[in-house]
Amino acid sequence: MDRELLEKVKRHEASFHEIDKTLDVNASIELRRTAVSELTGTQLDHISNYSIDVEKCHEAQYREHDRRNPGPPGDRWTASHQW
Repeated sequence: MDRELLEKVKRHEASFHEIDKTLDVNASIELRRTAVSELTGTQLDHISNYSIDVEKCHEAQYREHDRRNPGPPGDRWTASHQW
């Protein structure tokens, strides 16, 4: 795990969305889970037990977004999903 990025997220120097730009999907999930756990003092042991293929879901989400938002490629995804 990228401890430096984790510490930046915990200090609010990096957003959860910025994680996706540097890490793959599974590493992003693990870093987010660790950050939330450490920030809240909550154990999230059972939340990691899922039966979906995260990579396929992530790719499908991008494809669906691009299908609904045609136009030149670029940073449309992150620009439209600033939660």
